[in-house]
Amino acid sequence: MKVFVAPGAPMQTSAPELLDLKNETKAENNPRVKLPVSRRADKDHPRDYLPDPGLVNAIEAVKDDYDYILIDCPPSLGLLTVNGLTAASEVLVPIQCEYYALEGLGQLLRNVDLVRRNLNPTLIVSTIVCVMYDARTKLADQVVKEVREHFGDKVMRTVVPRTVRLSEAPSFGQPIITFDSSSRGAVAYRMVAKEVSASGTPRGTR
Repeated sequence: MKVFVAPGAPMQTSAPELLDLKNETKAENNPRVKLPVSRRADKDHPRDYLPDPGLVNAIEAVKDDYDYILIDCPPSLGLLTVNGLTAASEVLVPIQCEYYALEGLGQLLRNVDLVRRNLNPTLIVSTIVCVMYDARTKLADQVVKEVREHFGDKVMRTVVPRTVRLSEAPSFGQPIITFDSSSRGAVAYRMVAKEVSASGTPRGTR
């Protein structure tokens, strides 16, 4: 199985520049699309804002070479996220097992709905995975329970624990699978990957 991970930022490809961060704008300044997206270069329409097609085109050119393409996006609705959601077919949401993460999840779902209604009508939230689970706290159990009750089968059976090794891996510039392949975090993420691959035929870009 081949997986390509595309950051939610300009990628190292021959495609045109994917994003124009300097032209980020507020939604209320956009008369056509109520989302903060990049400005078109067309000088005849200075207030006409549309998502940059670069990421969509770059993925379209290589999508047949991979089983899955993952686009890593920040949780806020900025240019990076808008371009990522416009290019994706599905959304996989990692949710931290904390109270405020539930509020953030609600906002994220509203953002996904905005993108679906305005830019990408086929976009769906297909998968939710609970991460940074601390078995010592009742709150973590409550968060997992609420998420499962609300989203049902979309929530993965695997819960990724909070571990020191998972926190250390980024500081060494390595994924946890390479940094400590036998750690609890690495085992959990392998199980997440197995759940995704076992869910059926690859359905698109996440």
